[in-house]
Amino acid sequence: MKLGNINKDCKIHGLTLHGLYSQGKYKSTRCLECACDKQKLRRSNPIKKQQDLEYTLKWNASNPAALEKYKINALQKAKDIMLEKKQKIDTLFALHKSSIQQLLIIFGLSYDSVYAYSVKHNLDSIDQIRKRIISKKRQLILDKERWKISSVIKYHNNVRENFQTQTQELKNKINSEATRKAKKYTNKKIKELITKLDI
Repeated sequence: MKLGNINKDCKIHGLTLHGLYSQGKYKSTRCLECACDKQKLRRSNPIKKQQDLEYTLKWNASNPAALEKYKINALQKAKDIMLEKKQKIDTLFALHKSSIQQLLIIFGLSYDSVYAYSVKHNLDSIDQIRKRIISKKRQLILDKERWKISSVIKYHNNVRENFQTQTQELKNKINSEATRKAKKYTNKKIKELITKLDI
């Protein structure tokens, strides 16, 4: 039974998290990095991967009560982790409220989308949030401009209505030109927006 995690030296990975396990009156530890490497190696072997799958299916069928308990515990653990993440992000957003509001206004993004991303990816600083907002706006501008420029190029090449039937060479050329011009416009637009920041 796993009791928790502790920091301990590993001969391979140095100071890492180790799982602390109880086997009756005996306790043992295992480097989680080593365990992960071993699991990846085993899963890369098709035969062993199939054996593990068959064992899991057999064990699940033979232990429905234990499986249900595991599912409940896993769900509760996931909820606890998500709650902890949200509390940390709430504190961070409250601490940098004015800076984040300014970023959202200038870059025209919604609070909910940035908040949800921050929780999901466990962002832990105003710099990470700032980079995310800029990156999100950059992608939105790039996608929009690439579509607009691509439409113009297709029109001038008389292939707007039948683009999918054109040669792959022509399609690659048009897409490449649209992407290049869109990136140039996007970089210019992002620079203009960044100059408006005072943080």
